[in-house]
Amino acid sequence: MNVPKLNEQQLKTLFSIDDVLRAESMVGQCYDCTVSGGDLSAKIRGNHGVYSIKLKTLQEPMAYEGIGEDGEAVSGKYFAALGLTYIYTPWKFKVEGAGLDRSTISSADDIQLYIALTPLRQLLDELKTKNVPLAAFADMVHVPLQQIHQAMNDGDHDVPHTLLGPLKFACLYMLEKLK
Repeated sequence: MNVPKLNEQQLKTLFSIDDVLRAESMVGQCYDCTVSGGDLSAKIRGNHGVYSIKLKTLQEPMAYEGIGEDGEAVSGKYFAALGLTYIYTPWKFKVEGAGLDRSTISSADDIQLYIALTPLRQLLDELKTKNVPLAAFADMVHVPLQQIHQAMNDGDHDVPHTLLGPLKFACLYMLEKLK
């Protein structure tokens, strides 16, 4: 899959421990988050306005760049916050390009990332094209329609829901079986 794999150790290598520790309180404050190739991009409100930041995860060593509204330099804590936001809340990131192609899934990590980054609504719409309506899906997974709708709405608004992951996994399984 063409989406970056990132962990806290990589961030601690790239930024100071203090930057990573301060960034922990800023997880989730990034907005307009995108993944394009191996680049993570977002905006984050900082001490002197809004910063546009980018982590280039496929470069060795990993690189970063950012600029503030007035052209000022960006502190490492904001880049670390972007990385931690991606690690802990990957569903906030919109994938640009062909980053999420199911045919390229080759490991459990890829499945986990695919489920985290793909909206439930998208998977359910794909099931509809395979002649599996939402009511039939609800019957198969023994989950009331109301709960599926609630999980779908929560997923659309980046709100965690207990059934979101299992429902996405069930959709993915059914889509693979209905090829």
